[in-house]
Order: sequence, then C-alpha cells, then structure tokens
Amino acid sequence: MAIYFAAGAWTAWRTSRVGAGIIVAVTASAIGSLFSLVYLGVIAIARIDTLSSPGGSDEVWGVPLILLGVSLVAGSLGAAAGKILRLGNGRDGADPVVT
Repeated sequence: MAIYFAAGAWTAWRTSRVGAGIIVAVTASAIGSLFSLVYLGVIAIARIDTLSSPGGSDEVWGVPLILLGVSLVAGSLGAAAGKILRLGNGRDGADPVVT
C-alpha cells in the first residue's frame, strides 16, 4: 500500500494532477497482476503442483484483483496528498517547459 500511495503522491506532486497519480498507482498494480498471472501460466504449463498449497488458485486469481482496488484507494489518497503538498509549496501548476 505504501508503494501505491507513494507512486500516486509523487506523480501528483510532479504533474499537479490527481488523475495522473491515480493512473500511475493502478497501472503499477495492473502490471504486478499481469506478472502474477504469467507466473500462474508458467506453473500450469510446467505442471508443478504448487496450486495444492494453502491458498491455491483462489489466492492466485483473487489477490491481484483485490490489489487493483487497494491501489485505487491508496493511489487516490497519495495523489490527493501530493497535490496538497504541491499547492502548499506555492507552486500551483506543472513545471514549465524550458526550451
């Protein structure tokens, strides 16, 4: 949860956009979930009997989906905190583009 909060806060602070912070946190969770599902596929192809361990396939499918919701909440809180810190810093917009 701290990673999702920090990702949302840092992105919102850098871009001054709460939505960007939320998207980054949820995307990080989705990428992690994808790796988990790829791992499940490799285990299934190799016919390794790890799905009989405590938790089983319910844990493999359920936890990544639950983490998407967790990342949405933690990323939203982090993004709001990042935006507040940005405003408290006296900088209300994104960094200007220097050419």
